[in-house]
This record gives sequence, C-alpha cells and structure tokens, in this order.
Amino acid sequence: MAAGGLLAELLGHIRFRGPMTFSDYMRMCLTHPVHGYYMRRDVFGRGGDFITGPEISQVYGELVGVWCVATWQQMGEPPAVRIVEAGPGRGTLMADMLRVISRHERLARGASIELIEVSPFMRQRQREALCAPGGAAVADGAGEVRTRHGGMPISWHSSLRDLLARDDLADEHGGQPDAPASASGVNVPSIFVAHEFLDALPVHKFRRAPPARPGGALGPWREVLVDVSDDAPDSPPDSPPPVDAPAPNAVAWPARREPPRDEASAGAVDAADADSLRFVLAPSATPALALYAPLLPSTPPPPAGDAPDSLRAPERGAEGVEVEVCPLALAFVTEVAREVARSRGAALLIDYGPARGPVFDSARAIVRHEFARLLARPGEADLSALVDFDALAQAVSDVPGISAGALSTQRELLGALGLEARVNALLRSASGEQRAALISAAERLVALPGMGDEYKALAFCDARTGTPVGFRPGLGANAV
Repeated sequence: MAAGGLLAELLGHIRFRGPMTFSDYMRMCLTHPVHGYYMRRDVFGRGGDFITGPEISQVYGELVGVWCVATWQQMGEPPAVRIVEAGPGRGTLMADMLRVISRHERLARGASIELIEVSPFMRQRQREALCAPGGAAVADGAGEVRTRHGGMPISWHSSLRDLLARDDLADEHGGQPDAPASASGVNVPSIFVAHEFLDALPVHKFRRAPPARPGGALGPWREVLVDVSDDAPDSPPDSPPPVDAPAPNAVAWPARREPPRDEASAGAVDAADADSLRFVLAPSATPALALYAPLLPSTPPPPAGDAPDSLRAPERGAEGVEVEVCPLALAFVTEVAREVARSRGAALLIDYGPARGPVFDSARAIVRHEFARLLARPGEADLSALVDFDALAQAVSDVPGISAGALSTQRELLGALGLEARVNALLRSASGEQRAALISAAERLVALPGMGDEYKALAFCDARTGTPVGFRPGLGANAV
C-alpha cells in the first residue's frame, strides 16, 4: 500500500535523507505549501480544531486595543505609529482592536496596520474581516497587498524578517511615500502584538540517553528525531530512493501515545498514520544539540508525568521526559525587542506556557478540539508546544534599551485593562441570552484553573518610555 499526501512526502524525505528533527517535521506539517495545516483551510473557531481567546469574546480584542491606545498615549501620542500583529488568525483580534483604535481620531489618522501571515488562505480571511467589500487592494512590486480600514492602510508580510527588510529598503529610498517599500516603519514607533503565535513555532526535542547498564545514570543529552517505522507504507513510485542513513544506529523506543479524550474518535486513519512514523534518539550529538545545549537543564529532568504544568496532553508515555527548545521563538522575540528599542515602540506577547522554564514534554496534536497521537495525521492536526517564557524574558533582557514588565497571567492582564468595566457596559444593553453569553465568555477567559492562569503575557517597551501599560515593574518570570 502506498502512502499519499504529506505522509508520503515525509516518508520519502526520511528514507532519502535519514531521520528528521521534530522541528523540521512540525514545520512541514504546519506550513507545507500544499499540505500544510495552516495553508489551506480555516482551523479556528467551533468548526475548526481549537478556539482562541479573541474567538470567545469581542471584549478580548477590545482590551488589547485599549492596551495599544494607552501605549500610544504613554509614548507621547506620536503623529504616526505602526501596529504589527504576528499570526492574525481570522483577523478577529485585529478587527476588535481596530474598533477601539478607530475611536481615537489622532491615533487612527496616523496608524498603519502590518500583519505577518504566511498562509495565503488566512490572508484572504483576514481581508474579509478587516476590509470593506470592494475596498482598495493594490499589489506593489513585491507582491504585497494593501487595503484600508477606516482610512488606516493594512499590509501583509510573510515574516518579521520580510517586514524589517522592507523598512531597510524604504530607508534607502529616504523613507519617501512613493518608495518601492512601505515607509510606514521608518522612524515610526512600532507596537507589536502576538497572540498564540509563538506556540505554533517549531521546537527541537531533547532527552537523556538511556543508562549504559541497568540501574546506571542517564546518558548525555541527545536529540529526538522522527524516523520511518517498520510498518510504514511504501512511498509513491516517484519518491526519492532510500539511502544509507543514521536510522540503524539510532535508539528507538515504542511509539509515543497521546490519545484523544475519546479514543474511538481517532479513527483508523489516525492509527495508520501514527504507525508509519516513530521517534528515535540520535546516536550522537546533532547540530541543534551543539547549538542549544546551554539551554538544557544541568540536572536530570523530572520523572515522566512529574513535569509541572496542567496544560499537558494526557499520558506522557513511559519513555522519559523530553525538553523542548524553540529557536524561532527566541529569534522572533529578539528581533522584536531590537525593533522596539530602535523605534521607541512596545510589544505585547500572549501565549500559553509555564511561568518558569524549561519546558518539558509539551508538544501535542489537536484535531477538532481533541488530542491526537503526536505523529498521526501530518498536515491535518494542529501541532503546538508550550512557550518557555523564562527563555523569552532572558532574550529580551539581552537587548539594550528595553524595559520589560513582570510576566502576567491573562487574568491579571485583562483585569488591569478593564475587563469588568467593559463587560458591565455591554451588559447594560444586552438581552437575557446575550447577558448570559457575555458573562460566560468573560468567566472562561479568566477562569482559575484554566485560561486565566494557563495563558501568560509578556510586555516590553523602550526603556525611555517606562513600564509597559498594565504590567508591574520587573523582568519576566522572576517577578511572578
């Protein structure tokens, strides 16, 4: 039997090149141009695989909009400002933010909106949410599409690097409005927002090698790789031929099993795909291990099941605990901090993860709001991992000229931004059913335990500005 779709491509890749890092596997599953999870369909909301805070209540985005307005005021109300969102999803968060921002005429008149989105499908959904039907849409020389919301220009970029590179190009042209690149970011403060963006960035997985003898000490750190299992189907005839690879020397263990809450819902396809791939341990140090070894704990990780955090999928497995490192998250936060310092801007990052790192054994797959096996249904399941806020805070602190607030829970942040007052204002004009829905949604956003403490917020701004709005003074998780 021959495999098809992304699974076939993964099998061919591994058979040709040898076991791949989990980071590469996750990247292909999420952003493959043809089969990638985010590239071809709407995965948000009740009809998708998960629901985010902005999808639960309009109040969420409105309060983030309040944070943007208050931050702009804290900056001294500059005549021009750039508001950047990474990973805008359906555009729901930005639409609710703009409803608040548009009420402040001076801010709206000088604001430009920049969205970082890799998926053409999701870009279209964002245009539908943010732009009036028949609104202006112009492709410039770099293929960027621009539209307008209430007079504010909106632009899309494939990555933060693309956005900053366009700034450099505009700077070379003197920052003129008719330059080939957008001049909106040149000498203009940038306010960055990222909600559930970092958790979808690929992670490398590491674990200690098994003892050399029964009862002995754990071996050195090794990277966890994805390999073809013995039961994998054949690759299509046009797949690359297999070559000698490190797979025979890798240490294999039973396939990790993270079943959905309803085991039967996984289905035969889920089981078949999971049986096609397996985890193995690299027999020696990999390039990623050499680079990120300083981020790994010097003491042995806790026993399986003891890694602290209620966010984990059930059944860690008996093979031991894995430590996860996300280089792209560290690079993203570092570049944002540099731009914040350069432009006298600010940033608000909201995601889920423990207050203190490192992150243990958290990668998970979700299909239609249920956990699935981690290597099952490649391209069809949402893959994510907890965010290591300790590591992010350290990366921010390494950038000169930055003032970071103490890490906050979502409950604390929304409370500081006026959640209760905003909900009460909406309740005054709501019907009976609407009142119940508003109260239920607000309670869900700040529930303890639940979204209220599982989601954390990290904010930082130019040191000359002071402490980020809505946050206590301090830096990162140490102040929690």
